[in-house]
Amino acid sequence: MITTRITLLLAALVIFSAGVNAQDANVPKSAGQGPIINPQSYPGQFWNDTGNVSPTEHNDVISASYIEQGITVYRSSNGFTITPYASLGVTADTQGFDWNNRIQTSAGGRLNKYMKYGIVSLGGAYSYEDRWIGNERKGGLTGYVNYWFGWQGLGNPSSRFPGSTWGAAGYLTPVEAHNFIYMQYFKQGVVAHRFNAHNAIVPFAEVTTSVDTKHYDWENKIMPGAGVEYVHLHGNTQTELGAEYLYEHRWESGLTGSQATIFLKFWFGWNPIRGGKH
Repeated sequence: MITTRITLLLAALVIFSAGVNAQDANVPKSAGQGPIINPQSYPGQFWNDTGNVSPTEHNDVISASYIEQGITVYRSSNGFTITPYASLGVTADTQGFDWNNRIQTSAGGRLNKYMKYGIVSLGGAYSYEDRWIGNERKGGLTGYVNYWFGWQGLGNPSSRFPGSTWGAAGYLTPVEAHNFIYMQYFKQGVVAHRFNAHNAIVPFAEVTTSVDTKHYDWENKIMPGAGVEYVHLHGNTQTELGAEYLYEHRWESGLTGSQATIFLKFWFGWNPIRGGKH
């Protein structure tokens, strides 16, 4: 039943993204892709991450998808923009954990500062969240500060050490009202082999950490890992297929786990221009 629900939700997201007029999520997910540093009038993106990516939730396949459409209503010559947006995020898993099975819609706005290698944003929105396993549903205001920076993107044939980091802090979920959450991620890769300008084999190491003020077990953890991935670039899309060994420690419960994992990541953005002047 849960597997069927995952399939239906992902299919719905794909249909929705296809219906957008082919024209920035809170945190871009692709580690090798260069930042969108000169947005046009209707910036947007869709991404999906799927894999057994939590060692403490053994054999649990988690799939997360996000789609966002924005409109740039103000852009300054020094890289500031104001972007109202609407978004839809869906997460589902095969084990039925409440926090992994949810849908959240948001409508709000974001003040962005675009720089040569990344972006810092301050945003707020009205969000509605449905966690269907525990029948928890709630709407409310969300607010956050986040950033994304990347270096030596794989789109540059001379790059050898692609990497990225992102972080988000704020009130991110209506169901967990008044819960301040902070998340941070760092990834560093090295190009082991390039087949051509669009395909490469990249060994990498990464670490994810998160904490919150309500001490939920699943949001207080550190998760380092190392692996290898095949990366394919095509226009404004990036696909990553890989395997890695992950270790996870949850501070509240003391729960630990480690396992070999596989993952598939896909990112597609529209109306981006990389480089140039603002």
